[in-house]
Amino acid sequence: MLFNSCATVYRAIEASQGIFKFNNSRLTLRDPKSRPFASMGKSEIDDFLTEMISRVGLCISEIALPGQPGSKSSKFSTFYVKEPDETKKFPIIFGYAFSAAEEIQITEIKRSLSHLLSQGQTVKLWNGREHIIVNDVIRKGGSREKADAVLGFDGKPMISVSLKHLKTGRATQMQGWAGLTGKMGVKEVIDFADSIWKTGASRAWRSIKSKDLKMESCWGVGSDCVDIIAAGGGLSLIDDGMGGHKITADKIGGIWYAADGKAPDGDFDPVLFCRPSSNHSITTSHGVLKGIRMMVAPCAVACGSATEI
Repeated sequence: MLFNSCATVYRAIEASQGIFKFNNSRLTLRDPKSRPFASMGKSEIDDFLTEMISRVGLCISEIALPGQPGSKSSKFSTFYVKEPDETKKFPIIFGYAFSAAEEIQITEIKRSLSHLLSQGQTVKLWNGREHIIVNDVIRKGGSREKADAVLGFDGKPMISVSLKHLKTGRATQMQGWAGLTGKMGVKEVIDFADSIWKTGASRAWRSIKSKDLKMESCWGVGSDCVDIIAAGGGLSLIDDGMGGHKITADKIGGIWYAADGKAPDGDFDPVLFCRPSSNHSITTSHGVLKGIRMMVAPCAVACGSATEI
């Protein structure tokens, strides 16, 4: 047997190509801003990754899609691989800048925009402060980017949008607002981590007092900030009654504008949340807790399934 752990499989794949690197959890893009699969569909990407796995002498026994039994990721396919003459299987995940759910929403926006343009309309989209003329949609969505799409004019970026695909518009269908990488020095985050250690809770939540932490989790930071958050299913651009257009949804969770200077509230109110995750750990004042993932999530996701601490 050449492979005796997921790590040995990951390292072999890492050494065989130049797109992905092993981050001690899964394979991620060497360049987070690159988009190697931008022109490919989901099945084409899986075929490409299957070929990459075969190069190191492994075969695929099954592929578990997000949400299916055996899936180890809420966003990416889990490839169960093994050596040809062995029975032991290893779950492998490739993290890349593609999300089928967000691709659906971008397609919806593109279709709606194209329809308006084909009618000879000048599309002036509301960004929360003013109407901006747009005529194209640019796919974004890198692993460290808040923006999933940017509406532009003749290729020039004008309005950035964070997309949350909610089939029925319910906040419970969201995965979360943001991770907490880089926030472990924030006192509220430290206190929450220490409370997890103290109580032994593996699924817990706490309200966020800091407006800055809430805003950054939802809107991003600096040049990564977005103008609009669109959460829902069936997105389109419609007449806003003010001489322009706005983003809406058939099943709307919420449309929020950064210009309003506040984070989403109600069921979408960002709170600190932790849940079990075999691939994650958190750092506390007392040491490292393995098997726990900490994030900022909508209140409806956290409060309905966890203990307040």
